[in-house]
Amino acid sequence: MQIKKADVFVGEQMLEQGYNFLNYLKDRSFIDVNLCDDKYPQGDERQLIAAVYKTEIPYDRLPPDTFSVVFNVETCFQIYDCLSKGTPITRSLISVDGDGIETPQNILVPLGTSIADVIKFCGGLKDNCKCVVVGGSMMGDAVNPFDTYVTKTTSSITCFKNPPEHKGEDCIRCGRCEDVCPMHIPVPLLNRLWEIDDISEAKINMAHICVGCGVCTYVCPSDLPLKDRVEELREKIIMEAENE
Repeated sequence: MQIKKADVFVGEQMLEQGYNFLNYLKDRSFIDVNLCDDKYPQGDERQLIAAVYKTEIPYDRLPPDTFSVVFNVETCFQIYDCLSKGTPITRSLISVDGDGIETPQNILVPLGTSIADVIKFCGGLKDNCKCVVVGGSMMGDAVNPFDTYVTKTTSSITCFKNPPEHKGEDCIRCGRCEDVCPMHIPVPLLNRLWEIDDISEAKINMAHICVGCGVCTYVCPSDLPLKDRVEELREKIIMEAENE
């Protein structure tokens, strides 16, 4: 495989680490380190490509269609292990954090390990911890740690003393959620379609391309769980497609 150019993108807070990475390379002729704003959800590959290359990928296309492939740090590490050592993916690097965990840390965890065992390794939950989330505070889902396990996509576990609770007042049609949506989907309309359980119209209005970033929920002045509602529509659309 002939790679003509590789760009390493680092956030403002990680610039030093980015340049330290360059010092380990034997051939730097085709690799550049670039600075990115620390802006959420820019870590998503579609948003990263749009931000740095000024190329927006259509919803029905993939990054390779723009001659770009995006890897995060862990994926690069796993590719190195596979090619240099012949090691398959058997573990995942996980950040365990939040105000409800005794000893926050980053650890390599074998796939299939229960979330409860990971928490135990980190000193256990604090007495007043009320919620365990697989994922971060924006994109994660609350789980029962005793029946949830580490998979190759598990990247973080967040433990909360006081998880956010959504009051769920009526939508005021302000449009903030639609303005900030990185996939440009009509979130207010999808919220209405969720209320009446209209899956056909939800599919027409692109609920299935939601990336689950949670920005819509974050900006909603009515405190509606918009991400959860759109994701519920997306899951129903996927289930219908699988049953056809």
